[in-house]
Amino acid sequence: MIVSFLRVWGPSMPADNATLVADKKTGRSIAVDERDLSFLGQVRPGPCLLDPTTLRQAHEQAQGSIPRLLDQGVRAGQLGRLLADINDRLVRGVLQWVEAEMGPPPRPYCWLLLGSEGRREQTFKTDQDNALIYADPSVRLAGSCRTYFLEFGRRVVTKLIDVGFPPCPGDFMADNPRWVQPWRDWSNYFCRWVTDLDPAKIVEALLFFDLRGIYGDLTLVERLHEFVTHLIVENPRFLCRLSHLSTRQAPPLGFLGHFVLEPDGEHEAEFDLKCRGTMPVVDLARFFALRHGLTETNTLSRLEQLKASGHLPPARAAELAQTFEFMLTLRIRRQWEQFQTGQPVSNYLNPAHLSALDRRMLRQGFKVIAHAQANLKEAYHVKVGRLF
Repeated sequence: MIVSFLRVWGPSMPADNATLVADKKTGRSIAVDERDLSFLGQVRPGPCLLDPTTLRQAHEQAQGSIPRLLDQGVRAGQLGRLLADINDRLVRGVLQWVEAEMGPPPRPYCWLLLGSEGRREQTFKTDQDNALIYADPSVRLAGSCRTYFLEFGRRVVTKLIDVGFPPCPGDFMADNPRWVQPWRDWSNYFCRWVTDLDPAKIVEALLFFDLRGIYGDLTLVERLHEFVTHLIVENPRFLCRLSHLSTRQAPPLGFLGHFVLEPDGEHEAEFDLKCRGTMPVVDLARFFALRHGLTETNTLSRLEQLKASGHLPPARAAELAQTFEFMLTLRIRRQWEQFQTGQPVSNYLNPAHLSALDRRMLRQGFKVIAHAQANLKEAYHVKVGRLF
């Protein structure tokens, strides 16, 4: 492999030195300068494997590029997809490295990304959320296959930490034997999650409903998506429980439109913009995507597909998309400021530190979320048929 890097085309960049890189989802293009290949990492296939140290350097350069990309007009949603593409390539580099160490896998497998990684919505310093699915082995090969893939998952997660991807505090990683399973066991997991009446177990499983495959036999994931779609159709009570869970986080706005802040403690006069802002939009988009059998995982792409298919009114989809982009931008900028000043990177924000315009837009975004949640609660629990 070789590593090259991308730079967003600024006003002073001559056009004859630029090349266009297309965003796969939106079709928009970003112009990059071929003379300065030190901005964003892109790993391309080649005759040699890159060692984890080189991959770590590429990861650090990609992370460091975030604020400059935002300053030059790259939107937060587009930036998330671009960074996800880069991170996917780095993860594939680690997977190929471990394959070379251990030898060919005994059965076809696919590396899975979950949560924000599965949605291609990484921000600064995104934790690992990954798993592994492999083709069902024969009874004779079941033991040796499991031994191989458990060790494979352990080595990959360790090397990803070395590259710069922090471990998941909740242990949703492929070094946990629970998340390294053959196809039949993954299908059994989803059967339990969809039919279980315990909301707590569904909450734990939500990030698996955002999974996507990035390396290996992708047909394993396609079959799993098809299986889950049919499973949800056959179990409508799951959507009742999911509608409740998708509206459980109310925006931090009081009756008169004032921000509701933490009263004391470490985050006094702040609120969690992820839990109270971007995640409610993620939850709403996920609910409607699963209800209508969409396999897309990215929040903005889900909203676009729901609008195009007539399952969400265009105005509602556009409002939610704009709200999500704005709040994601605020989160990324705040996290970069924290990193630059040596503070722990978090999702908490003090609205008093924002401009008057940003506070007004944030307040309006929370109203959009609250209205969408109210509509979902009323329509799904009271009415039959179409929502909204």
